Amino acid sequence: MTAFKTIKGVPVKTVAGGQPNAYPSSFEGELFYDSDGAGAFKFVGAAGAGAWSSGGNLNTGRDNAGGAGRTNTAALAIGGLTTAVVGVVESYDGSSWTEIADLNTARYGLIGAGTQTSAIVQGGSPPITGATEIWNGSGWTEVSDLNTARLRLGSSNAGTTTATIAFGGIATVPLAITESWDGSSWTEVGDLNTPRSQLGGFGISTSAIAAAGENALPTTVTVNAELWNGSSWTEVGNVNTARRLLGSSGDTGTSGLIFAGGVPGSFNGAVTESWNGSSWTEVNDMATGRYAVGSNGSSASALVTGGSVGDYGIATVEEWQIPQAIKTIDLS
Repeated sequence: MTAFKTIKGVPVKTVAGGQPNAYPSSFEGELFYDSDGAGAFKFVGAAGAGAWSSGGNLNTGRDNAGGAGRTNTAALAIGGLTTAVVGVVESYDGSSWTEIADLNTARYGLIGAGTQTSAIVQGGSPPITGATEIWNGSGWTEVSDLNTARLRLGSSNAGTTTATIAFGGIATVPLAITESWDGSSWTEVGDLNTPRSQLGGFGISTSAIAAAGENALPTTVTVNAELWNGSSWTEVGNVNTARRLLGSSGDTGTSGLIFAGGVPGSFNGAVTESWNGSSWTEVNDMATGRYAVGSNGSSASALVTGGSVGDYGIATVEEWQIPQAIKTIDLS
């Protein structure tokens, strides 16, 4: 019999009861061995449909902020735009936000990846920059810039401070450029097939999605989505609702969400779509339609922060959650 480790490259975790991860939402489908009692193989499965609910308001309302964090109970809101460009960073514990150390370079239109205690942000404006900073849980450190300065780009949100990608964005026109971060420098890799800015992006450095966004000037909004396999982009199923200035969250290129955003003249998007690796499905809408949002999280546990409803940035926050349960595998 072929071992699970041989197929997947990792062993099955052994856990004495409970979920296999410390945080509230383990990855859906995650397999582990429960050593309690007679022992059994179990996995984390969905126990209902996902929905949005109100979260704690930001201290500083803003739009065009970056985000980082893998759940809706441990997240960062980074920089953004109020009546001015800010470097303000806030940390979320699932109910309230606390202001922590500011970015070295205040900016809006930046993008982030990583966790609440280990994050990376890059890009933004003004001026249009490739500035990259790393968060270690207590302060921000400037590291090597992107090769191509830009704002309103996408990223592999579940990436790390040593492995992530940044793609698309705008300098003077929407870009197709993709860059890969190895912990010390950025390297240009395979371009997107469709140049775009103000897009949704999620995944890891070897498996990511780029979805929707603005793909031409004057404004043309696309439904196109592409999958990154670690070396190149392939067009996959289109999103159902064309939009730009949207939010996104996800785990890999086969599991994630896009939400918020809109088209010129109708920037009040509340539509949420879920990606399962082959197609997009509309799921429950957000309570407050908005655009130019901050976002972070996974496909099961996500956060949308601030954004705009037509004026300066708002402070309201919504949490996405898919109920989960531990399920036992019947080996009989």
